[in-house]
Amino acid sequence: MKRTLGSILTIAAVAAIALAAHPSQAQRYPEKPVRLIIGFSAGSGGDAFIRLTSAKAAELLGQPIVVENQGGAGGALAAQAVARASPDGYTLMVQTAAPIVLRPFVVAGPLPYDPVKDFTPVTQAIEAILSLIVNSALPINSIQDLIEYAKRHPGVAYGTNGVGSTFQLIGEEVQLLAGIKMTHVPYKGVSEAVKDLMGGQIPLTFAAFGSALPAVHSGKARFVFVAAKSRVRSHPDIPTLAESLPGYRPLPAWLGFLGPAKLPAPVLSRLSGALIKSLKLPEVEAKADSVGFAVIASTPEEFGASIKDEIETVAKLVKTVGIQPK
Repeated sequence: MKRTLGSILTIAAVAAIALAAHPSQAQRYPEKPVRLIIGFSAGSGGDAFIRLTSAKAAELLGQPIVVENQGGAGGALAAQAVARASPDGYTLMVQTAAPIVLRPFVVAGPLPYDPVKDFTPVTQAIEAILSLIVNSALPINSIQDLIEYAKRHPGVAYGTNGVGSTFQLIGEEVQLLAGIKMTHVPYKGVSEAVKDLMGGQIPLTFAAFGSALPAVHSGKARFVFVAAKSRVRSHPDIPTLAESLPGYRPLPAWLGFLGPAKLPAPVLSRLSGALIKSLKLPEVEAKADSVGFAVIASTPEEFGASIKDEIETVAKLVKTVGIQPK
């Protein structure tokens, strides 16, 4: 009996030494730089905000966060890359709601990833204010002007940040509710669409409010509406789309951090903790406010539940409005 007890104690001692020599995964992580793929092009207000947030989180994590923009296909290219990445916490992405919540209902054919099963929600960073801007040379100052213009010019083009994006779905919904026909022109990112609008290559484009402000301030563009739940406090003269177009309901418009499926719990806790703390820093919140964002900083559980709820809501909306995948 003594020998058995002694053996047990010896084994326990060896295990304790082993545990001391090998700290927990959460304590070790991260041991090298973290790759962060942004699912839209550089140069937008969202890009600048995410770069500031990730720099602050890197300080807390003690390792660099290397940012890489992979625009195109409404964020689907970046989503596919991360879905296939190793779930070790060294490859993450920042996405809009489009490739996760909206794309399955807008784009025909199977997705190269499952919006729920292939990702681990880390935190919803912000809620964005979306807007439609028009080249200032056009006689469009309101949604009513837009409807009249589109009836005189069937197929008028509007730019977005890609097929399956939130902006495309808003455009599709506007056409159905207003009884007009417009032509969708997808870009790799909002900044490219705004640039072409300012240059006169495209008459209309959807953009995050903050990304559209420089173009409006330059005098080369003006706001037609914001597709938000309420008017923007800093620009209360801009009407919401719902005010002018009966039946319109605001769509999910967020930026969030996600990783591959099955991120280990200790790694997820470390990541979400650093990002949430960073999002709540005064300088980060000030940056969000300057580009028309509202900081959310949700927990992984809250973010995951929100995504599932939004997918159900959008599915019902698409069926009600009659939008067909293209």
